[in-house]
Amino acid sequence: MDCVESYIAAKNEIMKQFDCQGDFYIKAATGYSWRIKDADGSSFLAYWKDGEKINECVVVRSGGKPMIIKKKKYTMVVCIECVKVAIILKNSNNV
Repeated sequence: MDCVESYIAAKNEIMKQFDCQGDFYIKAATGYSWRIKDADGSSFLAYWKDGEKINECVVVRSGGKPMIIKKKKYTMVVCIECVKVAIILKNSNNV
């Protein structure tokens, strides 16, 4: 299995473990401190490393509830954050 196939398999397994439907960019931020704050019916995720700027993003809601999924040692927060995206395409599908 090449690295692209390994990445896709790992991403699918993460989504399965968090019982999460849909396809999201996954950002591993396990070395960051974080908190959720609520304001006027919206939830916001703030995460940071000591001495660095705080990153803030809006938590997505589904069925009226914030998409904050806690499982054992990890929490997945589905949020909106401006990011660069690398799109991996298969060369043989170029038309």
